[in-house]
Amino acid sequence: MSRVFLYIMGASKDPDNIECTVPFLVNNHEIFFGPCKKRFRKKLNKEYLEISRSDHLLLKDSVYVVGVNASNRERIRKIVWAGKILRLMTFESAFHYLSASRYQEMIRHEFSPLHVKSLYKKNRFIGYEHCSNLHSKNDGWVLDLTNSRGSPVVQHEDKKLLLAPNVNKSKAFVRDCCFFSENIFFPKARA
Repeated sequence: MSRVFLYIMGASKDPDNIECTVPFLVNNHEIFFGPCKKRFRKKLNKEYLEISRSDHLLLKDSVYVVGVNASNRERIRKIVWAGKILRLMTFESAFHYLSASRYQEMIRHEFSPLHVKSLYKKNRFIGYEHCSNLHSKNDGWVLDLTNSRGSPVVQHEDKKLLLAPNVNKSKAFVRDCCFFSENIFFPKARA
């Protein structure tokens, strides 16, 4: 089964360039898609990660994502990027997977799309800490992972988002999904 998801990149008005760090071109072959498009990532999480009960999944289905630029004065709309999803994962899994050297430029970026790091207590996952300037206004990063700031399943402390006692991770972090895609099309320049 093949599926194509088309969306408007609200932060990128330039029809010839991507003006944000999501999606992020890792190299000529690989694109990382982190926070943003919350409903889409929630859908992917539910349809793939939750069903497979996995934090890291190589996708067998043919799922494509296509981003078009936002509206602009010239009224030009173009496809700005396109990719085939290869690997879905939670941000916890991505935090460990992205430790490879080829991802360091992305991780060190001021607005890194890997905007949270995993927190552990006695080797048990307990939540996330915000570690990038991406979505830092008004704690927007919290909504990248949960349904609401006041969710009863998480405790929000400063830059930390912790699981409430005895709460299942998948119930707390319903938008906890990011992915790698094969680069089908991506502009070379980055603002």
